[in-house]
Amino acid sequence: MPRVLLIGLDGATFDVIRPLIARGRLPAFARLVAEGASGELKSTYPAITPPAFASMLTGCNPGKHGIYDFFSRLPNSYEFVPSSGGLIKIESLHHIVARHGLSAGVMNMPMTYPPAALPSGYVVAGLETPPRAAYTQPRELQAELERQCGYRIELDRWYRSGEEQAEIDAILALADVHRQAALHLMASRPCDYMNVAFRAPDHAQHYFWRFYDAQHPAYTAADAARFGDYIPQAYEACDRAISDLMDAAGEDTTIVVTSDHGFGRETKMVHLNNWLRRGGFMRFKGGVPGRLKLAAFEMGLTADNVMNLLGRLHLERLFTGVSRTTKASIFSRVFLSYHDIDWSRTQAYARGQIGQIFLNVRGREPHGIVAQGAEYAAVRQRIIDELMKLRDPDSGELIVERCHVREDLYAGEYADAAPDIVIDWKGMEYWSFDVLSGGRKIIGPNLSTRSGGHQMNGIFLAWGPAIAPGTRIDGANIVDVAPTVLQLMQLPVPERMDGRVLSEIFSDRPAEPLRESVPAATNAYADDDAYSAEDEEAVKERLRQLGYL
Repeated sequence: MPRVLLIGLDGATFDVIRPLIARGRLPAFARLVAEGASGELKSTYPAITPPAFASMLTGCNPGKHGIYDFFSRLPNSYEFVPSSGGLIKIESLHHIVARHGLSAGVMNMPMTYPPAALPSGYVVAGLETPPRAAYTQPRELQAELERQCGYRIELDRWYRSGEEQAEIDAILALADVHRQAALHLMASRPCDYMNVAFRAPDHAQHYFWRFYDAQHPAYTAADAARFGDYIPQAYEACDRAISDLMDAAGEDTTIVVTSDHGFGRETKMVHLNNWLRRGGFMRFKGGVPGRLKLAAFEMGLTADNVMNLLGRLHLERLFTGVSRTTKASIFSRVFLSYHDIDWSRTQAYARGQIGQIFLNVRGREPHGIVAQGAEYAAVRQRIIDELMKLRDPDSGELIVERCHVREDLYAGEYADAAPDIVIDWKGMEYWSFDVLSGGRKIIGPNLSTRSGGHQMNGIFLAWGPAIAPGTRIDGANIVDVAPTVLQLMQLPVPERMDGRVLSEIFSDRPAEPLRESVPAATNAYADDDAYSAEDEEAVKERLRQLGYL
């Protein structure tokens, strides 16, 4: 049976890779391009790690696997919980491979927590794993990896301005830990299918894009001279890992390298809930506490602004020892929050990281007021029409390229959990958190430590005995990865998959792939209750430190 090694590089883009190949700095990537197949890989809407990796691993759009963001909406609720592999509603690649009696190994892939025992193989969970949680199956593998290479899942420090060298050192050290762990697993537990992820590009580009991209408004030649090589160094770390893994896998193994999304500059924040409130689509409760919170909010006294200020002053330690639950309770009492929304008068609200808007629909939300049908369509269109008029106050330019409606993007049993509107910001340079922040501002400066953000153009490379050398791919989509991997392994492709086999990459173009029919929502490994309350707060804190919340 042909073997496949699938390597996921979080946030990798040819916009960085190709210039570095030309400069001779990425020999493994250069080999993959010259001797294999390569092309851009279109991400999901929105281009965010959880739905993108979930679509990559299932071959399905989010309407079938149920993951739309770092947080997933609970049914008949305004509550959102951290997304995890336990919430994916259908089989991922390693489950499919295992179901066919083959061995499968997964290491550090997002959307694999809680780790599920496989009949033959292992799972080492990724990004969404809570601190101090058991993260491997079999369980004894965790101690083995920690003993062999000091294994850890995520960075053990968080970037602050002025600590650039310490941050890149931590990013490169973590990438090397993951390289060593992957090599150890390949040697000690060889599998028919192995899937490993490296997050160094995403880490470096979020923090250091303004030092690399001369078109970024925060770019300076002086900073670029000091820190501009940090992003290339992160890619070089991945290149070393790919080279070593290719050597360890051998020439009879097909290597597939992908990313969940691309990267580019991120310049301004859009306070989307402020815009909804200003337009009359969102209302807050009355009463003295509500009015006081709103007045403070208008003056810029928000939880987000206060925490940013404490961070810049290095005073966040004031909250050391305060439980996350207590901190959340204090903030909700002092600052304007979702608890203060008057749902009986609110038509729409924003949640999510890129620009997702949900209507407050009667029969879907607990206190929905927008009737399904004609009223829903009218309110949604009115919001879209107003969004298309939104202009940057500095340049005067329109900032919304397009507003997608849910039925144009998603189809499947879980499409009802999707946002009603997904915004394409101009150049994807703008971003919007779901917090109530910004005070009076609707569009304001990027106050976070992030200067790089996600783009739609990920990467796809394939190399091996069945791959036509020098092939260039056009029009590949992230849902095409899973069916293509199954075809490479000569396994049937489930009929539910939305993706196609990228037949153009094969030296001998295959006939129509063998299909198999399986139930539409099959994931025996799913765990809808993956997190305790404390775990949930810990994961939120990690995502906040990484700039995702």
